[in-house]
Amino acid sequence: MAQPLTVIGAPSSAGAYAPGQEKAPEALRAAGLLEYLNARGITVDDRGDVPDFRWRVDRVNPRAMNADMVATVATATVDRVAAALAEGAAVLVLGGDCTVELGTVAGALAETDSIGL
Repeated sequence: MAQPLTVIGAPSSAGAYAPGQEKAPEALRAAGLLEYLNARGITVDDRGDVPDFRWRVDRVNPRAMNADMVATVATATVDRVAAALAEGAAVLVLGGDCTVELGTVAGALAETDSIGL
């Protein structure tokens, strides 16, 4: 039996300098990504999304806008990725902005020393 693929959405634009990226997980699902994978014999387990965050201006920290929310989204992503890998699944994280990768990589490294991006 093939390794299942756990899909985790991380709808965040917290680390961006404009909103929009947070819409990507929903758009990819609506475009049929999961059905496409299923049709090719991949067992998909969609675990939904971590809490979402839409970018907003952070006048207090203009060089590190929304850093607290970047950390919040990353932490939630770490937990979901690590749990899925511990169950023996492969993981596909649908971001969001590029800061979603922080949680993706940290979650993978919590379970294995060999990751692929």
